[in-house]
Order: sequence, then structure tokens, then C-alpha cells
Amino acid sequence: MSTDTNTPSTADTITREATFAEKVGGSVVLISVGVWALAGIAAIIMSIVCFGFSGTTMEKAIGLAIAFFLGPLYFIFYAVNKSYCRSMGANVTRMMGGAVKAVESVAAN
Repeated sequence: MSTDTNTPSTADTITREATFAEKVGGSVVLISVGVWALAGIAAIIMSIVCFGFSGTTMEKAIGLAIAFFLGPLYFIFYAVNKSYCRSMGANVTRMMGGAVKAVESVAAN
């Protein structure tokens, strides 16, 4: 009975070092997951900020749900929906009125 010395044993395949392609592939996956997570956090923050801007309550709730569950895909909803989060709502404008007047008076001087 002869044994083939060129065939790696099970121990050799378990302890072998990762190839360059495997290292690069792992890095690409890690970076992609990181970018997706950061974009998802940005989407959640933006959808919360949009509660003070134009749009119906339903649009705002849908935007928050999309941002929370689908992450960066929220930005597609934002780009497609033209009436959502485009201008400040009346309450925000009223709240910001004092700050705007102060900035205008400083700019005038």
C-alpha cells in the first residue's frame, strides 16, 4: 500500500495560512458591512430629523421604519418621495424664528 506524499493531510488544511485572495475578500466584506452600518445609522438620524420637516405623519413613520429596518435603502425613499422632508414645518419655523431674527440682525450690522 503506497501513500501519496503530495496530498495534504487534514491537519495541514486546518492550519494553513489564508491566501491573499481570502484576506482581501474578508477585508472587502468587513469594510462593506461597516459602511452599511454607518449609512444605516445616518439614515435613522436623518429620518428622526425629518420629523420637523414637511410631509405627512404617515410618510414620516414609514421613513423611520425604512431607516430602522432597511438602513441605507432609506435614502431611496428620501430621493423618490418629493413631498417628504423638503421644507421646515410650521412648528420648527416658529421655534427657529427667534434664532433666525438674531442671525439676521447680526448680519445686518
